[in-house]
Amino acid sequence: VLLLSDTSMAMVCYLLQDDLPADRWAKMLTEEILVNNPGWGNDQINHTRFVEFQDLFKGTFQAGDMIAFEYTASADMTVLFNGKGVKSFENGRTLFNAILRTW
Repeated sequence: VLLLSDTSMAMVCYLLQDDLPADRWAKMLTEEILVNNPGWGNDQINHTRFVEFQDLFKGTFQAGDMIAFEYTASADMTVLFNGKGVKSFENGRTLFNAILRTW
């Protein structure tokens, strides 16, 4: 039902581990997205946008860090890190839904 909804939604991930490399977390998320979606062969996954999404995560995460994904009814998806906007994706519903399938 959520995947069909066009209302504003958000997903929040609170990190519980100190010294977690951001690239490792991004790789784990990528694997989860590919397992829970049709994979790279899926025409709905925009490869360029997905690589851009992965490149957002740099450095090392600490326990208590928060990553949020917000989808608005205007069809934008915003990635937030510790409450600050990192990147906004226009027409981000497909990307938001791909991430939602991992939860």
